[in-house]
Amino acid sequence: RQEEEHSREREREDARAREEQEEKEKAEERKRTEAGERARREEEKERMQELDMISRREREAKAEEERREKERGKEQEVRETERVREEEKQREQESKQKAADELAKKEEEKERAQEK
Repeated sequence: RQEEEHSREREREDARAREEQEEKEKAEERKRTEAGERARREEEKERMQELDMISRREREAKAEEERREKERGKEQEVRETERVREEEKQREQESKQKAADELAKKEEEKERAQEK
């Protein structure tokens, strides 16, 4: 009878320990999930800010080029301005792509780190 009582007590303790461990694991998983979500939101916010800044720079550059073009009024200078604008557009596109690639790389690294 004492053995049965002792055995039941051990089973209760084991069950309690399992429940505590499960709760601890769930809490850790919630923390990881919340941290991951915060990090993703922050990365998205940074990405949007960077894209907004790039767009603003493009608009400013375009406005400046148009102003210069009107001031010059000469056909040769207009063609040169157009060439420069296309080069600037290409550089901005490359810059955007590089920024997007870097953000994607950071996200991938963070996801790998979170998986570990």
